[in-house]
Amino acid sequence: CTELAKYVDGWHNTLPYVELFDIYSIEDIKDKVHEIIYNSCFSYKIFNMYANRSEMLGNYLMFLDRYSISKVDWDKLYDCFLKFLNLSLIK
Repeated sequence: CTELAKYVDGWHNTLPYVELFDIYSIEDIKDKVHEIIYNSCFSYKIFNMYANRSEMLGNYLMFLDRYSISKVDWDKLYDCFLKFLNLSLIK
C-alpha cells in the first residue's frame, strides 16, 4: 500500500483515487498511514517536479475517514485547512 501511494493518475494528480487502497487490509493501512501520506506527498516526481497536489487536501481527509484512522484531531485539521485557505487567498 505504500508503493501505491507513489503513483499518480493520467493528469499527474497525487492520491487521486482513495478507494484503490480497498485492496489492502485496514490493519495494514493503519500501520503504514504515515508512510502512505509521505509517499503520496513527496515521492513521485514528473520532469524533476513534484506531482500535482491540488486534489490532495480533500483526498487526505477522505483517506483518513474511509480507513478509520483513529489518531486524527479533526478540529486541528479543520483549523489548518482554514489557515491554508486564508493564505492561498481562495477564501
